[in-house]
Amino acid sequence: MQKLCAYIEALAEKVQHAEKLNPAVSSSSVGWHVQHSLMVISGITNQLKKSDLFQYKYSFNKWRTLVFYE
Repeated sequence: MQKLCAYIEALAEKVQHAEKLNPAVSSSSVGWHVQHSLMVISGITNQLKKSDLFQYKYSFNKWRTLVFYE
């Protein structure tokens, strides 16, 4: 939870640059990226609230393993 709060604080610091663009990186503004990130965080946390831990059944997925490998 501390990491999530730190990420949200880091996004909040970027709001002052909301109108800036860097076409070499993206055609969308900093503000759009901040909003998108917050919407993703919100969506994931809402789904976690709705999920039932006792219905979860693990199944191996090689792609998930590759994508989430640390």
